[in-house]
Amino acid sequence: MRLGIFVSPTTTSDIGKLVAVEGRRVTVRFFYSIMHQEEQDYALEQIKHFYLHPHTRVYIRINEEWRVGRITNYDQQEDQTIEYDVRFPNRELEYFSETELEVRCLRPLVDPTEVLAYAGIETQYFHDRRKRIIETLTDMRAVSQGMTGLMSASIEFIPHQLEVARRVLEDPIQRYLLADEVGMGKTVETGIIIRQCLLDKPDSQIAVFVPPHLVSQWQAELEEKFAVHQFPGLVSVFAYKNVHHAQCLTTLDLVVIDEAHHVMVMNTHLQNSIVETIKQLARQSERLLLLSATPVLGHEQTTLAMLNLLDPDSHRLDELDKFVEKVHKRQDYGRLLLGLRPDAASFVLKQRAKQVSQLFPDDNKALDLANKLLTAIEQKATEITAKTCVQLRTHIAETYRIHHRVIRTRRVDTPDWVFASRGAERKSDATDFDLSHVVINVDPDSRVETLIDLLDQWSAVSRSALEEPIEPSQELIQAKRYIQLFEAISCGVDTVKQIVSEWETQSEEEQAVLQALQETIAESPETSRYTVIAEQLQVIRQKFSRPGSTPKIVVFSSAHTDIVQLATTLSITLERAEFHVLLEDNPEMIEGIAKHFFEDFETWLLLCDRNGEEGQNLHFADAIVHLDLPFSPARLEQRIGRLDRFGRTKPVPHWVLLPSDQDYSPWFAWYTLLAQGFGLFNQSISDVQFLLEQLEEKLMLQVYRLGSQGLFDMINQVRQQLQEERERLEEQYALDKVTMQEGRTEAFFNALEDFEADEPEIQTTIDTWLFETLKFHRHQNHDEQAFSTFWSRSTLVPRYPWENFFQVGLNTPVTYKRRIATKKADTSLLRSGNPLIDALEKFMRWEDRGTAFATWRINPDWIGQDTIWTGFRLCYLVQADVGQFEENFLAGESIAALQRRADGYLPPRMMTLHLDSELQEVTDDTMLALLERPYSSNSHDTAPRDYNLGSRQEALFQVIEPSFFQDLCKHARTISEQRLRDNAEFQAYLNTAYARAEEMLGLINERLQYRQAMQQQETGISTASLERDIAFNRLLLQGIEIPSLHLDAIGFFIIAGYPPNSELEI
Repeated sequence: MRLGIFVSPTTTSDIGKLVAVEGRRVTVRFFYSIMHQEEQDYALEQIKHFYLHPHTRVYIRINEEWRVGRITNYDQQEDQTIEYDVRFPNRELEYFSETELEVRCLRPLVDPTEVLAYAGIETQYFHDRRKRIIETLTDMRAVSQGMTGLMSASIEFIPHQLEVARRVLEDPIQRYLLADEVGMGKTVETGIIIRQCLLDKPDSQIAVFVPPHLVSQWQAELEEKFAVHQFPGLVSVFAYKNVHHAQCLTTLDLVVIDEAHHVMVMNTHLQNSIVETIKQLARQSERLLLLSATPVLGHEQTTLAMLNLLDPDSHRLDELDKFVEKVHKRQDYGRLLLGLRPDAASFVLKQRAKQVSQLFPDDNKALDLANKLLTAIEQKATEITAKTCVQLRTHIAETYRIHHRVIRTRRVDTPDWVFASRGAERKSDATDFDLSHVVINVDPDSRVETLIDLLDQWSAVSRSALEEPIEPSQELIQAKRYIQLFEAISCGVDTVKQIVSEWETQSEEEQAVLQALQETIAESPETSRYTVIAEQLQVIRQKFSRPGSTPKIVVFSSAHTDIVQLATTLSITLERAEFHVLLEDNPEMIEGIAKHFFEDFETWLLLCDRNGEEGQNLHFADAIVHLDLPFSPARLEQRIGRLDRFGRTKPVPHWVLLPSDQDYSPWFAWYTLLAQGFGLFNQSISDVQFLLEQLEEKLMLQVYRLGSQGLFDMINQVRQQLQEERERLEEQYALDKVTMQEGRTEAFFNALEDFEADEPEIQTTIDTWLFETLKFHRHQNHDEQAFSTFWSRSTLVPRYPWENFFQVGLNTPVTYKRRIATKKADTSLLRSGNPLIDALEKFMRWEDRGTAFATWRINPDWIGQDTIWTGFRLCYLVQADVGQFEENFLAGESIAALQRRADGYLPPRMMTLHLDSELQEVTDDTMLALLERPYSSNSHDTAPRDYNLGSRQEALFQVIEPSFFQDLCKHARTISEQRLRDNAEFQAYLNTAYARAEEMLGLINERLQYRQAMQQQETGISTASLERDIAFNRLLLQGIEIPSLHLDAIGFFIIAGYPPNSELEI
């Protein structure tokens, strides 16, 4: 190889020059800038000859001056070197050997000052467009607080989901339990975090463990909303039982466990080896997300197991009793917080403030705040009272939470527009719920009436057989048998037959009743249950039919045989493509069934047995048909929750089939209790799961003993118990609720919405740079809502190595419209985090085009005068300085997370400073307006044309001598930082951010220190994670106080009343 040729290491795409060869060792020089080069040694076989592609920017030193041009063509010489055609800004074309050229290596441009100082400049036309897109991308980062995974996801913004993602992603230790209620969108929250993990560290290995029937649903959601195909082979979704496949992966960067409560304690559903393997992988992973809607209260052992997996030092499995005690103490703390509100009456606040000394006698901070609150109340200092109240609430909530990495949000706390009402709201003066959206029909099978009588007979026989005194366990066994028959009759005669055939009779009287049941079942019905259901389904279909769309109706029954019989009947009158069947004995069908049902235009009906009651996301369905109402409010909540969940925009209509709708019927009584006692058809009851489990046995005994009247009698009692349970849960949740409100959720959400509202501006800015300036080719899709980007021969980006960086974002549908991206699974959203935008940003950090310019501008007011003015424009990126964190980080901690946390306090911002040649800031409004005018190569009525001094360097150096210009550029660079820090706008921006950060981070650290002290007292150890959180917050405040200033671009202006002497065209 000849010295001076371009080479590239075989392991990277970097570009350097061969400057020395000694045997089989070579030295390569990397050109960072005109004044900065570095050399590195390689083995000869580790490098290869590198060929510059058209549009590569090159530097050439001619007569002690540097010039910048771009490659247009090449010719290989006999000595194997390459001669390149180089075009300069004035369209001049010259030929150079590669040994005479320099090309920047693939490292970000550190400082553009050298480019300007040595006249390696191009037209301000590039600068203006680059400046605009850099400002837009910086604003995008600011409003999203660095969460580009959120910005580029094909999702609508929902406040509580944004808050969950933000709290996780700004934490350097990302091990969390996401405990939102069912249907709140935990998958979306997780998807945001997964995408961000991949963007932060593109080689991350991520494993998601889920119940078997949710594998396809997770895969589809991650693909369609979070485009994980852009990171091929890095995200794997496994059924629990297939965990051994994950062991083949290299070190996992993130483990996600859905329905995590299933794998926390040994159970009959999963082999112990599977559970232990999943736990082992979770412990080894740097990041961990556990997803579970299981409430703490009543499930303390499971919750402790999950917390132990997150933080084994703080939550030991052998301290269950202590944990249970802590959970129950939360009840008292929550009750205190519910009354400790700024809008509460003074006498209530006084009571709560006095209670603080009883509940927290050793917490000096809480005691001080309580005393301050009492003083403020006495002095009627309203503002101080409100502020102190908030401080006391926040201190108690953050200090005494079960764990600061548990996040739980509830449906009741979300804005009204997030979830559609399940049914009509009950008016404040109304006793009963409005059930206008529920239709009741009666099973037409003539045998059912006889079966109802026989159920009553069996119940009487069963109760009379119980010996006095009645043993509760024996009575419960009989009650459960009663419910078996009760549920079987709901599901049709064939189901009853199956149940009766499996029973062992316990007396002659029972044998007689069961014999009568079998004889009734053997009779031929006058009317078929399934024929009438099929006819009724057609009626429902017509009700929800709309032009251009297919109605979607979901049918549920607890019994496999019931669904099979209905499917058989439907197959006579319907085409097979019109309905899907999800059966308990066919789990493979579960995977992807919701997606197929949604997308298939011909299919309008989905038939589900019990297996379909969990996991499926059917929010798009129009109505739900219940062929039975199982004797389990929790199961029915799960069933309705398939439709009534995040993403639904309308109430859920119900069609219910009952064996009888007579008042004496236990089925009608059960329906009435569900509707008016539980309010099941009008509101979610997922928040009271623990109570539902307790109530179920009580209700079984009630209907067994008293029949239908027993259930009617329970309506008011159930209402009362639900209310009391919700009050109890409100007290439990009060601590978590305060910290969620502290999370700046509303401001964060509003900032994102405001930014997104200006989609046309986002589009114009990116289009101008991407297509007009860099000359990529745009192909509009036929629906004009999306387009694809292609490389063209005129694209002003060298194909190698940049095509490799751009390729994921090219030749694929994209859109600027979020609503389009959320509807079209194959169309990604053009925002930061999209591979096309990220490649563009990476290219701009390397490419110096647009970072340095020199312009001659005519001031119309000076025409005819000899006045001349010179000065600089400097464009700085201002952001919190997190560089100091690198030396303090441990494995598994994310510096990107700390940058996001910093962005939340000091949003990154582009700031432009103008200095005159005396290096004083320009503050005159008239001069600033002239300097800020966009570059124009054509004259207009309002302004003469501008002249690019990159192609008129002789004009530049007639005004200012070259060596003096170089020194002046360097001085301007040095002085400008201090000028910017002294700038009034900068000071206001920084002081506001620092004051807020100082207050917030100070309070957070104070609470963390109290948690640390409590933990030390309880366990005898101090958790390292708390210590590091405190240290990080202190360093973060320093980084905000003295932020980083990065010079992104620099330009030089000559303002005169006449044009330059040169008449060359731009």
